[in-house]
Amino acid sequence: MGDVVLLVPMLRSLLAEYPDLDIHVLTRPKFAAFFQNMKGVTVIPADVDKEYKGLPGLWRLFQKLKSQKFELVLDLHDHLRTKFLRSLFFLAGTHTEVFKKGKSEKKQVTRATNKSIKALPHTVERYREVLERCGYNFPLLG
Repeated sequence: MGDVVLLVPMLRSLLAEYPDLDIHVLTRPKFAAFFQNMKGVTVIPADVDKEYKGLPGLWRLFQKLKSQKFELVLDLHDHLRTKFLRSLFFLAGTHTEVFKKGKSEKKQVTRATNKSIKALPHTVERYREVLERCGYNFPLLG
């Protein structure tokens, strides 16, 4: 749920700079409420625990999603399921990007010995960086 909540400020900032964008957010049905009343955002609820469970379910979900003919697919979770979906979109010719979680940097900060003490980018900033790589430059709103 944390990753989903952190997506909201980034989307608000993006839409403030690019109000004509049509954004679709694929998320679990129980998280759809986070995006209510966000002009320009359409939620695609996907129950990956039941309706779209396992590889056959993800394939069905991909078949449903590819009919939307998205210009860009961002994987802002970088989880096994999203990696699979992202790969299918890539193979279908859709531009795909993934955000950098910074796992190795975070391990260096939290390891028991020889810690690397440095400030790491916040997840919201990492989300913004993905869009920047795609040509969308915008400041994060406070």
